[in-house]
Amino acid sequence: MHLKDFEEHMTLILDGHEILAEDVDMSKKLRCIELGRRSYQVCREYFKDEGNNLHRWLVGLPTVVRHPVTGDFMELIIEEGFEPLHNLLEFCKLQNSGMTYDIEYFDALMMLIRVNDAYRYQND
Repeated sequence: MHLKDFEEHMTLILDGHEILAEDVDMSKKLRCIELGRRSYQVCREYFKDEGNNLHRWLVGLPTVVRHPVTGDFMELIIEEGFEPLHNLLEFCKLQNSGMTYDIEYFDALMMLIRVNDAYRYQND
């Protein structure tokens, strides 16, 4: 999924959340919520989001990714903006699909998503 498509889906998802608090016509509210729900499903299925990283990001929790060398799970705090999240989800898709990649790709990803200096490792 290209970044532009992902941004469109994320906009629909966030609009669905935001409209809950607004005082608008119920049919408009339901339509917006349904569009957000569909976009959420599309993204979860496309990225094979087994770690629920999309949900975690939406509710403000750190995302989780498996380190390619150690196999340990790392919690990552993704900065605001859709591009860092998109990059992380693309990487998770690679991992969950069993596709191969090298450590340089992982290092480049860490630079792209601008992870905070403090990683927290958790053994599985």
